[in-house]
Amino acid sequence: MSAQDYFQWTEDLFDPDNAFFKPEALKGVRVLELCTRVFGPVTADLLADFGAEVIKIELPGVGDLMRYVAPRGFFWQNISPAFTHMNHNKLHVAIDIRRPEGGDLLKRLVARSDVLIENFRPGTMDRWGVGYRQLSEVNPRLVYQANSGFGQWSAYKDRPSYDATSQAMSGFSAITGFQGRTPSRSGSGSATTRGRSSRPSASWEPFTSASGPGRGSSSTSLRAKASSGASTGPGCTFT
Repeated sequence: MSAQDYFQWTEDLFDPDNAFFKPEALKGVRVLELCTRVFGPVTADLLADFGAEVIKIELPGVGDLMRYVAPRGFFWQNISPAFTHMNHNKLHVAIDIRRPEGGDLLKRLVARSDVLIENFRPGTMDRWGVGYRQLSEVNPRLVYQANSGFGQWSAYKDRPSYDATSQAMSGFSAITGFQGRTPSRSGSGSATTRGRSSRPSASWEPFTSASGPGRGSSSTSLRAKASSGASTGPGCTFT
């Protein structure tokens, strides 16, 4: 390709007038999101940005806690500024998956979906009868992704985790701050940011590989491991 042809090719490729006519990478992929706060909702949000259909499922009466923890109090229909920027491009529905009838409804959705993302404490979905083992029987092609602080099988798996916890446990706080002073938390929420940004690749890989979708998988993301630094990789394991 000559230099002139290359520049013409790039000009046509990035022409703003054609931006809305380009095929979306994940068009036709349906994602079920059962997440709260940040480490989970943003992962699904990024998949929606790539064209996936994301259905956000919240527990009735509780919903995503991000609706309430944002500053400036409550807003119309409990949609706060902190909630909207990480939950756009989604369909929203309330299903009490803790009840048998809610679990049955979730399984009906799973049968018609491709990906499920959740960030409950490890074992919670299994206890409700809608864990990976139960859902993979409904849809063997399901890509199941669990985000948590310390993974599904570690010694600390039952511990709750927020960004500050993961920064401290990973040692990140020890190298942040000022010399001679106590460790300091990074204000950017680095543990959550690194984990939530790397996780979409685990979901879309089966749909963009040469072999295409066909085999289901379960993956788990450890926020504490993601906080350990770039050298540790995205901090995810597959089964």
